[in-house]
Amino acid sequence: MIYVIYGADKFQVKVAAETLLAAKRRKYPDLTIFKFTADDYSREKLEEVLLGQTLFAEKFAVVCDGFLTTAGESILIDYLPRLQPLPNLYLLLEESLPEKILKQITAAGGAMREIKKLVQSGKEKLTLRFNQFALADALGERDRKRAWIFLQEALARGQAAEDIFWKLFWKVKMMLLAETAKDQTVLGLKSFVLQQANRHRRNFSLEELKKLSSRLVAAWHDRFRGLTDLELDIERLILEL
Repeated sequence: MIYVIYGADKFQVKVAAETLLAAKRRKYPDLTIFKFTADDYSREKLEEVLLGQTLFAEKFAVVCDGFLTTAGESILIDYLPRLQPLPNLYLLLEESLPEKILKQITAAGGAMREIKKLVQSGKEKLTLRFNQFALADALGERDRKRAWIFLQEALARGQAAEDIFWKLFWKVKMMLLAETAKDQTVLGLKSFVLQQANRHRRNFSLEELKKLSSRLVAAWHDRFRGLTDLELDIERLILEL
């Protein structure tokens, strides 16, 4: 999975990266993290790790800082299409990205997050507010990349997997109700909720909605039986949208 975090404030970009990595460590305690900077790296070692050929770790993340806007650009750009299908996290940190590179990352299937700032009382502050319904909406839109990004943000900000589960379950339930109701006026839903459910349900067939609901219910029960990890089940469901 390719994930790019970029923004003018290098410090806040790194804070966002460390927050994401901390969430990954909670999920995978044995996670190995390889860090490379454009000013100091071995091309041979970088290529070995990029292709997942290291013998020192089964589950790992690779952090590349400043490569896409320096001489190291050609290395990563050449490897982008080969990295996306791999199971490891490839985290790229940049200050700014030219339009050409943004298009190449998008074409490779990578996800991107721009760190923006707000100016308040003469002081710049990182925008930290997270819309708790953004993940559910991305699921309804069947936008796998945005949903994955929002999931990582939610986990990084300390939201429990159980809370995330109920937001997703609620979204699927609303789409199913809108899809199967003979008379939607008797559902008792607010106008905005019903309009959104009607728009989102068109992205799925009835069978797909039933399957999503069944998978969520199974994940919930399996979690309490100690059979699976709810957080992993949610991430797997999102990646298979």
